[in-house]
Amino acid sequence: SSPRSAKEILKTHDLAFADRPEVLVGKIICYDYSSIAFCPYGEYWRQMRKICTLELLSTKSVRSFGSIRQDEALHLVSSIKALAKAGKSIDLTEKMSSYTSSVLYRAAFGKVSKDDHFAFFQLIKESSSIASAFDVSDLLPSFKILHPFLSVKNKMLNIRYKLDKVLDKIIDKHMDNLARTKIATGVSDNEDIIDVLLRVKESGELQIPLTKDNIKAVLSVSV
Repeated sequence: SSPRSAKEILKTHDLAFADRPEVLVGKIICYDYSSIAFCPYGEYWRQMRKICTLELLSTKSVRSFGSIRQDEALHLVSSIKALAKAGKSIDLTEKMSSYTSSVLYRAAFGKVSKDDHFAFFQLIKESSSIASAFDVSDLLPSFKILHPFLSVKNKMLNIRYKLDKVLDKIIDKHMDNLARTKIATGVSDNEDIIDVLLRVKESGELQIPLTKDNIKAVLSVSV
């Protein structure tokens, strides 16, 4: 409510307020703060913002996923019609959540097994639930020395281990496919988010090279 304070924070001392806090979920689930949401302000953050703007969220990319949105919308309507015809109750919250997750998952990963789909989203839901819990070290950084003794850290490490297994399998499959088809040498009309990130990674044009963990961090937050 104070223009003077707003100017101090957003203009005079903007760089001091541009960074992100180092929270436990960013360290573990987001692969050492390498996701766009949790990475510290600097060259890597600027690079990832540029990749998002020019590659992941460009007008062309958003339009390319139109068929996925339409396909999943038709599936949503059909499932509602079937339940209504059978006289069964319809949980619209669950239906819309399923629609959203399916669209995001197909846009990010392309065609993968339903088992991997289910496993990934269960892990994301678990991590979100744990991350929303109060962690005193978020307010008092000196308390981070207690993390090894807290169950929340062990739970996050367990989720991270399971995420690694699911995402490594999916990313390795994409890498094999790109190596076979040589799509990495150019832009394909059927790229999903992993394909885009792998193409950018192999382009040799990045100031800070992308790693597989960086890609997994982006996927964990964006999906």
